[in-house]
Amino acid sequence: MNPEKFKDVKISITPSFKYAYLEAGKTYFVHKYTITINNYSEVPIRVDSRFWQIHDLLHGYKVVQGEGIIGEQPVILPTQSHTYSSSCILLSEIGSMQGFYTITNMVDQKPYIVVIPNFNLIATYVMN
Repeated sequence: MNPEKFKDVKISITPSFKYAYLEAGKTYFVHKYTITINNYSEVPIRVDSRFWQIHDLLHGYKVVQGEGIIGEQPVILPTQSHTYSSSCILLSEIGSMQGFYTITNMVDQKPYIVVIPNFNLIATYVMN
């Protein structure tokens, strides 16, 4: 069964470049992102899992998926939101992320998809 999209949830993303570091002759670029999941529906929802497609400009794509978000499966009540921060380490100064959450409508217990829009991960000094 393919879950349908859940339309009454809005995803807001604030990415930021944190720092670069050198380890074993390779440079790594650490990006932080903060995501707010706003539930504008009339039912509580639970975030069950996440799926990320991460694009590292010089090193291609990788997929990250798993249960919940940062170790939790939060329940978000109607008109409420859930905010969390995480990070992504790239081998390039520039990349992007996009994906989706699988959520459960806590009233009808059906699974739905909430799309996470594409956002850029750019080392601050590249934009100057």
